Amino acid sequence: LLWVGRGLPPEVASHFGVAGDANSKMSRGGFVVSMGAAMVLLPLLVWVGAGWAMKRGKLNIPDADYWLAESRRPATERYLYRQITWLCIGMTTLMGWIVWLVSVANAGAPAHPVLDSRLATLGVGVFMAAVTAWAVTLSVRFRRLDA
Repeated sequence: LLWVGRGLPPEVASHFGVAGDANSKMSRGGFVVSMGAAMVLLPLLVWVGAGWAMKRGKLNIPDADYWLAESRRPATERYLYRQITWLCIGMTTLMGWIVWLVSVANAGAPAHPVLDSRLATLGVGVFMAAVTAWAVTLSVRFRRLDA
């Protein structure tokens, strides 16, 4: 982000309409700080929140008594932390993709930046497909034992 930020103009087109046309700007510093905060704090909030839920027994999984029994709890928590870590990596990757697209839009035509909405849609689509696969993986792993 810092590397990309150095190449941005002093005023960055930071919000784009559906067609990709810029409709809002902010300072380069504001953009770098806000995107940096989002790239770090949002995944961190998800990761810490999941850990908080695990430690307080707030997990909503089928057959929780089975999966959280004393003999299985450590393995279950390791698995969940690993899965949450992958989700957080995906979130950070998507935000990095968006930052890169914004930087390309601002570099291409500084007077009238246009975001490549096809690539933005592709990035969001890949993320949503990955989240769907992630959710299916969790569902299969913690499926009801009597099913």
